[in-house]
Amino acid sequence: MKRIFFVLPVLFLLFSACEKSSDNPSPDNGPDTVKLTMGAGYINDVYYKLDSGVVATVARNTWDIAFHISTMGATILTNDGNNVVLYAYPDGDTTAWKTISASNMGTWKALYNSDTTWTMGAFEHNAKGHPDYGWGVYNSASHDVVGDSLFVIKLNGGQLKKLWIHRKYSTQNIYKITYANLDGTDSITQLIDCKPYTAKNFVYYSLTSNSVVDREPAKDKWDFVLTKYMVLIPAGPQVMAQTVTGILTNTMRLSTMGVVSYTGVRAAKLENADQTTTDYSSAHFSTSISTIGYDWKDAVSYTPPTYTVKDDRVYFIKRPDGSVYKIYFVAFDASSGVASFVEQKLN
Repeated sequence: MKRIFFVLPVLFLLFSACEKSSDNPSPDNGPDTVKLTMGAGYINDVYYKLDSGVVATVARNTWDIAFHISTMGATILTNDGNNVVLYAYPDGDTTAWKTISASNMGTWKALYNSDTTWTMGAFEHNAKGHPDYGWGVYNSASHDVVGDSLFVIKLNGGQLKKLWIHRKYSTQNIYKITYANLDGTDSITQLIDCKPYTAKNFVYYSLTSNSVVDREPAKDKWDFVLTKYMVLIPAGPQVMAQTVTGILTNTMRLSTMGVVSYTGVRAAKLENADQTTTDYSSAHFSTSISTIGYDWKDAVSYTPPTYTVKDDRVYFIKRPDGSVYKIYFVAFDASSGVASFVEQKLN
């Protein structure tokens, strides 16, 4: 039996107090050592704002897909850092909804979010460019994006769901989706209203609890997040998907018209550098969300997991107000999921 829901948010934010601690820098411009704690198994995402401290520590396993709140965008992410894997159904368009089969799933290509931009989610990897957004096609009359593809999504526990993004009603900023077990049971249709979340970058959704998850701080309240995400690593002539733990920067800002711009946080990496340096004149500030990324550390043992950090890496971060900060990492404790870095405001 099909069920239709209008969803209400489930709150999962655990905001940190703004008192001085190992998670928060001191108010002067001197170097401070900061510790970000993900917890054992790296179960949390930690949102951080330079010169203010930890903004929120949020469980990662509470969502499966996320919708960018821009009225003029169509980005949909998967929680690939929590082992959620997306496949585009190759054997039919939306007319195949009732007969969809995963019998040859082993031959399908897995789709993942980009690790360089927030505006290329797993659902868009088959996009051909405007008006084709991968999961749907832009309609110039209604200005909606109309779904023309079906997907199979593998959740963290291994459960398979078929998923259809019917439409983005652009003027209302509402998505309509349907998902069900592969045999059609437990079919649920949801309307995801992005309007209550316009202070954020994304609104999140759980296919397990059938609910919106309000987990992300306001977009002007954080500079980067320590999280787990997926990267594609060359492996001979092929590439291998690998989950990594690292820093993604908050590069996005929205205009009042809902258009994405990259006037948000930008970062630069200086390699083979003296970590005492404060000279960023040669630094290239990038809009790539993974400029800091994960490779500031090296695994020296996997049983138990043990890491060293690279002592010749310096990162410069430029915020939207023009202020520039320097950070460099000093430790990563795999057992407790604690990343330690030194932070210094330069101007």
